[in-house]
Amino acid sequence: MPKILFLDTEPYMFSTLKRKFELEGFEVLDETSTEQPDLIVIGKHENVLALPQQSEVPIIMLSNDELGTTQSIPSIAHLKMPFRPSQLMALARQAVTASL
Repeated sequence: MPKILFLDTEPYMFSTLKRKFELEGFEVLDETSTEQPDLIVIGKHENVLALPQQSEVPIIMLSNDELGTTQSIPSIAHLKMPFRPSQLMALARQAVTASL
């Protein structure tokens, strides 16, 4: 079961995505978890730069603005908001499969 960590997402978005990902077989970790995720989904652009640059964990950045400096970080995929949950699910499955 792949583990996914949502960081800095709005509470409503988190609860909706948590349910959808759990139904699709993902284990959703919260921000206090000490377990290593297989994928990180982050909702605030400014916090991406605080993540380790050499992380082997794939990252999906949700953004409703310009992507700016995160485009130069190779482990980050971008998904522009608004998006369909199915788009995020497809991107998440692709990222987890590629990292295995």
